[in-house]
Amino acid sequence: MSWPAVQLGDICEFKYGKSLPKKVRTDGKVGVYGSNGCVGSHNEVLVEKECIVIGRKGSFGEINLVDGPSWPIDTTYYIDASATTCNLNWLAYRLKCIGLKRLNKSAAVPGLNRNDAYRLETLLPPLHEQKRIAAILDKADALRQKRKKAIELLDSLTQSIFLDMFGDAIENPHAYPVQPLEEIVASDRKVTYGILKPGPNIQTGVPYIRVVDINGGSILTEQLRRTSTNISEQYKRSRLQPGDLLISIRGHVGRMAIAPKACDGANITQDTARLAIEKANVEFVMALLTTSGAQHWMKQRTKGIAVRGINLGDLKRFPVMLPDESLQGSFAGKSRSIKSLLANARCHHAKAETLFRSLQHRAFAGEL
Repeated sequence: MSWPAVQLGDICEFKYGKSLPKKVRTDGKVGVYGSNGCVGSHNEVLVEKECIVIGRKGSFGEINLVDGPSWPIDTTYYIDASATTCNLNWLAYRLKCIGLKRLNKSAAVPGLNRNDAYRLETLLPPLHEQKRIAAILDKADALRQKRKKAIELLDSLTQSIFLDMFGDAIENPHAYPVQPLEEIVASDRKVTYGILKPGPNIQTGVPYIRVVDINGGSILTEQLRRTSTNISEQYKRSRLQPGDLLISIRGHVGRMAIAPKACDGANITQDTARLAIEKANVEFVMALLTTSGAQHWMKQRTKGIAVRGINLGDLKRFPVMLPDESLQGSFAGKSRSIKSLLANARCHHAKAETLFRSLQHRAFAGEL
């Protein structure tokens, strides 16, 4: 298809949102929108019908399509039907991938200058094509959102089962025996952290796990960096064995994963603790430490300004309730079943994301 190339400023106007402090808002049915989405409600309207809200300050370049009356505040721009002749749904999709987030000009407070945005170029299909493209992208987006929701539900299911079987991890309503965390690890493999300075990435070196490598209860083994054998030897106390539980103790405190066979002999960094659980079921312990009660306990003991973290001594004292081994095993079996479903759901979600990105690229290149 041959569509004309135009500048963004030729097809729409970024209108300024209007200040609406919390103290003057009255709860109502009108959504109040900031740079990163809905931030409250009000009983008066600034924009009567559908509009696109664009982050101007803070989360600049974020796009929200609002279907109905709204009040975009002064950290945003907005585009309504009076500011463009384009289909708003199509335009919202286009704005999301046109590169607005690369236009920041303020070092202190991230911000978007609309004149910079106006100079960005895009192909402009006729209105009927805009509607067709938007409809296709709506269907692809609905599919990926459905996959994402399935993952969220499965993620919460493990916690629901844990609470049904054992109750709150800190309150311990069934009065199970309690031991400090350090007393349920192997006596010859104490709770410890890892490498302080791993040095440059060495392709033939020993892999080590950072906090960023722990995601969704798993270790992203395909992205692991490697340190020298010499450095790894200095920290052999923290080398991993399959089944070890890892927990982040600095930065994003409380991320967890169980080391798979692929991580046998790998190391960890100073931001991560290794728990060689021996006197309890490791899947039970991981689920316990993931509960809101346990996470709150750790949050209360997390300190620091620039980089926040929990002291290893505090972590060792975490009170672990210990139900009968058969109950722990029963829970672990259910947890493994859910993890299998989660892996399948994440695979489908990844495919839906790939499909959406492909359709998006083709749509705005005039190839759809």
